[in-house]
Amino acid sequence: MKKIAMIVKTNSLEFDDRIRKVSLALSKDADVKIFALLNDNTEKDDITSYRIHYHSFSLRSRALFPSKKLLLLKTLEFYLKVIMHVRKYDVLWANDENTFLFPLFAKKNKTVWDLHEIPELFLNNKCKWIFHYIERKSLKILHANPFRLDYLYEQGVISDKSKHSYIRNYPDHIFLEKCIESPVYERFIKWLKGEKYVYIQGVEQKDRYPFNSIACVLDATNYKVVIIGGLDSDEKVELEKKYGDKFKERVFLAGWTNQLSLSLYLKDAIFTVILYTKDTPNNRYCEANRFYQACSLAIPIICGSNESMKSIVDEFKMGVYLESDGRDLHELIGAVKMVDSNYSLYKDNSIQCRKMFIWDENMVKKEWWDK
Repeated sequence: MKKIAMIVKTNSLEFDDRIRKVSLALSKDADVKIFALLNDNTEKDDITSYRIHYHSFSLRSRALFPSKKLLLLKTLEFYLKVIMHVRKYDVLWANDENTFLFPLFAKKNKTVWDLHEIPELFLNNKCKWIFHYIERKSLKILHANPFRLDYLYEQGVISDKSKHSYIRNYPDHIFLEKCIESPVYERFIKWLKGEKYVYIQGVEQKDRYPFNSIACVLDATNYKVVIIGGLDSDEKVELEKKYGDKFKERVFLAGWTNQLSLSLYLKDAIFTVILYTKDTPNNRYCEANRFYQACSLAIPIICGSNESMKSIVDEFKMGVYLESDGRDLHELIGAVKMVDSNYSLYKDNSIQCRKMFIWDENMVKKEWWDK
């Protein structure tokens, strides 16, 4: 049985769904261990709740230089620490742009590079040759969806499409079936009083149009709103200023929530609103986790004109997509009214196609790494 070293920088292995799903899929045919840089910056050997062994590292450079300073130095230190542990592994499965040193310096046909985001460093013409070199050496380079792959090809970053494929980050049955209740969820149910509500998640950043996402529901309906994750502080002030007591009465701020609690809030929502500015390629071609989570639970969706999400909503008629990326509040209000007036159609369509958006371990192809 081959040995695979998964290499990743992530906040938490317990809450990183993609790492959990891919590592479990690989473990069917290989001996898998994760080598990680985590938020707590501590070194230890341990095992995840999903029974995959891991080793986490502590970086001196991270302790000395906080936040996003001297990133290249931190990347180099992480590489030098990890490489000593993985020399005897058959395959290195490196995750995201910040692990590029592993496929860059590895032997030919030893690495799979799994890019969860568009590698913006290599959009620079001076750096494209580095990507091409990695491309020639790697077993496979993976992307989050075909739109990102095509974009990188159009930009001249990808030169050999045969070396590339993609894994869409569908939720798995663990997400759908293992629901963890909490005191916050109990307060939400008590506050809701059986009324209808809209699910909104991840509006802690302005590029996700927090104000418009919430205002369109408050203006066009009598529904309540639950916000999962953060809410941009400036946008919150503007919402409170405009809506006053209505904001406090109709909006529940659940805060940051365990991944396995999300389905509790999402499964009974009337619909969800998912917006990203198209000003950067990563946002433009984003397929948010919460997008597929809504698809898998048959929740109608309102999304912007971002090509990847728009194409799915359009094909399966499971909601409404906008002509803008969400910056036009008037258009959003119209979309909310359209979903509301044609709700049975969008809900029925969502139910019919929901199983298409559930994770299957066979999505991780053995031929990508076993050659």
